[in-house]
Amino acid sequence: MPGQFSFMGYPAQVVLKASKLLVPGIERVDVVYYDPSAKGLVAGMICKHENGYSQHSLEIDTALKVLKKMRRKKTPAEWYEPEEIPYQLQKDTLRSGVFGEINKRVLLVRFPNHYDGENDLSFFYFQNDLSNYLMSGKPGRLTPDMKQVVAKNLRNAIMTILTHAENDRQVLQMISKNFSAAGENLEDLNKKIRDVRMKYEESLVISCKHYLYKAETKYGGKYRFSDAAVMKIREYDGEFHKLEEIINKAVDMVNNLTFSDHTGDRIIMAGHLNFSDISSSERKPDEPELGIYTKAARFLNRLETGLARAKKQNLPPTSKNVSALMDEPVKPPAISYSVNYHQENIKKLFKMYPDKWNGIKTEFKPIMKLVQRNVPSSGESAGQASA
Repeated sequence: MPGQFSFMGYPAQVVLKASKLLVPGIERVDVVYYDPSAKGLVAGMICKHENGYSQHSLEIDTALKVLKKMRRKKTPAEWYEPEEIPYQLQKDTLRSGVFGEINKRVLLVRFPNHYDGENDLSFFYFQNDLSNYLMSGKPGRLTPDMKQVVAKNLRNAIMTILTHAENDRQVLQMISKNFSAAGENLEDLNKKIRDVRMKYEESLVISCKHYLYKAETKYGGKYRFSDAAVMKIREYDGEFHKLEEIINKAVDMVNNLTFSDHTGDRIIMAGHLNFSDISSSERKPDEPELGIYTKAARFLNRLETGLARAKKQNLPPTSKNVSALMDEPVKPPAISYSVNYHQENIKKLFKMYPDKWNGIKTEFKPIMKLVQRNVPSSGESAGQASA
């Protein structure tokens, strides 16, 4: 079946699927096997026709007793006439005699069933002249000795297929377990992310309510958020420290739109919360929009500002001093982290704007190191120019 591994299914089903390849041109193959899900014997068959092979179920209820005896036998393979097969047995069938042995063209191959400890049965129906197993392809007969060789080779091939199928099945089970474990880990991670997000959203709402309380103290009125405003706050993905400014602007807007004799709560609606205004105001009026390089450029500008203020105060240009004097001060380790995080964009910005940020390029060590690692020396530049 397309889309399904050839080794999937019970061993007898694997044999049935592979049988037409084991014996090219085989007329028919039956398999009788113990099915643990059905808790009994079941059977299937494939038949050759003009357009290939078709697979069908096989009725064996009338022959269960004989088939069970055949499954208990230890002989790896035996030859039968078609009429001797238990579920199509004819009463006048005789099995004795040399000529009867020569005329037998159905090969029974036994292979172990690990579910009930007995043997499953496969019946291979060869053509009457056995030409599909002769090297010349011409009509002829197989001698008893040749039939023994055929039986031994076919059973060895079946056992090889089943061994490979079991190995492949074990590998697939291992891969499946790994996939399942990875899926469970991913689900756990997603759950943790959702939990963190929910806690963060809750902290956003609590902080905004605190800012609203400060506005109440300042203006003497009562303020509260609408449900839609709370939802909008939960979805906020901007910088945390900008929220107080957003809330203060929203309060100012509500105050301007409310009459002085209003006695009830003043409602902060979702429309009063302008998150985009804050994000656009982060860029200075003369600061160009640099797309994916904007954050890196803003970081360099802040460093340049911090360096200029340190020099003005006659302080050495260390990370400690520069980070403390930047717009929106940070801790010194944040400088190293940001340089590493933005280093690719910083290198591209230095190429795009070679005349900018000269202070930090020549006096601030974290940026000086980046420049020294990635900008060609003057000798190299001269060599490239002459070339």
